[in-house]
Amino acid sequence: IISVVQRICHNRDLSMRARSIAYLPQAMGGLGLRDWFGIADAAYIASIAVASTFIPLLHEDLRECFPHPSFGEEFCEVKRGSNGTTVNINAGAHLSSYVESAEEALKASARLGVCTEKDSIERTRNGKPLTKICAALTRYGDTRVLGQITSSLEESEDPMAIFLQSRLLSARGDTHTWSTIPGDQATTLENPQIKVAMLQRLLEPIIPTSNREDTDCAVTCPKCGNSYSGAASSSVKAGDVGHVDVYGYHAIRCAANGWRDRTKMWHDPLVKVHAACQRSAGYRPKIEQSKQMQESNMRPDISVPRDDSPVVLQLDVRTCDPTLKDNVRNSCAQIGYAADRGAAEKNRKWLGHTIAQGDIFMPLCHEHPGTMGEGALAVLERAAAHFSSSMAQRGAFKTYWLQRIHMTNTRGVADLVIQNMPYYEGDEILVEHAVPNPFTAALDMAQPNPRPTARSLHTTATLGLPPRDEERPPNRPLETFV
Repeated sequence: IISVVQRICHNRDLSMRARSIAYLPQAMGGLGLRDWFGIADAAYIASIAVASTFIPLLHEDLRECFPHPSFGEEFCEVKRGSNGTTVNINAGAHLSSYVESAEEALKASARLGVCTEKDSIERTRNGKPLTKICAALTRYGDTRVLGQITSSLEESEDPMAIFLQSRLLSARGDTHTWSTIPGDQATTLENPQIKVAMLQRLLEPIIPTSNREDTDCAVTCPKCGNSYSGAASSSVKAGDVGHVDVYGYHAIRCAANGWRDRTKMWHDPLVKVHAACQRSAGYRPKIEQSKQMQESNMRPDISVPRDDSPVVLQLDVRTCDPTLKDNVRNSCAQIGYAADRGAAEKNRKWLGHTIAQGDIFMPLCHEHPGTMGEGALAVLERAAAHFSSSMAQRGAFKTYWLQRIHMTNTRGVADLVIQNMPYYEGDEILVEHAVPNPFTAALDMAQPNPRPTARSLHTTATLGLPPRDEERPPNRPLETFV
């Protein structure tokens, strides 16, 4: 599975942190990939717990063959608190990969409800069978992995670690981009776009370096001309406007041309997809309609008039950056902090004018990893309620447009990074076969490894033809990823 990610990243040797993020669920900032090794122990524990609960209820004579996992020589005994009471949990050797201490083991066993045989039988008879143990244990293990990644970033001496941590936390708000099946242009990413988006999701540098932990790369922005080498004597610090990094964060906040690229590639597509969402719900939105404000010349991005009321819903899109110097520390502790701050700034600018004329204003804030502001989610909920009164159809409506909104956000950020891609200055920092700007030319996906074909069940001997093996050219050696 990880070889697909490596091919998209041009066969780059991914770090252990990137591999761990790739196997995390999307709700935890990962790609949502799964392998058998990550769920094998959890599935084994769940199968023991479920089988020992249900089979004795159906076949009383098999009770001795399926002892409850809380009893037996292979299960560990853990003390609960200071009162000396004990609780036996199942398969201590397997559960040890999910827990680190006695307290964590007790919390896991209490959460799963497998402490005693009597409790398990009562849960089954009351209509609450133990059918989600595997999912609970897997989620528990994913939480541990996410905690280890966060701790490693907090303890790292790399000045970019805090920015990576803020982006990892903000990426948890996007659970649709990497599970959307491409069906049209709105849900499809081009090769360069998906490469940039995946590298940023995995917290990997976009400019390939020989050492990922070394940020002393002399890179220069082609727009503003700022250059940063990471030297200790440099007056430019990480997070400053002039700080050019290998992760593409400066490409998002570079204001050399007055935010023209950011508006064209990121802001305007979000305005169009939100207007299309309102139009799909049955409204008649207007984009940047003039003379909407009676006492000012300001034009909201989207104006949504209501058929049964003179009140107009005024919407304005704001693109937010959690890696800014003013946002990064709070973004490491709170999901959506940059979006909340952007919404507060929009409210200070617009609320006075809209309330004075009896209209409603909602800010539509989007962070570049993917988190949507509360205002954008509320507007989408309002559109779904206007679309249908059925809860099932409302859910389908929201899923449909959440996929397109998140894909538009991801595509806009990737286009902006590609447009402002920094270039390196030096020869010793690059990996082998790297180019100064890996996105100057068209990017094609790396070719997959050839797979040997299966032998045919029908032979040609009965037809008097030569065997297939004599005609078949020799197999090509399998290519390996570095």
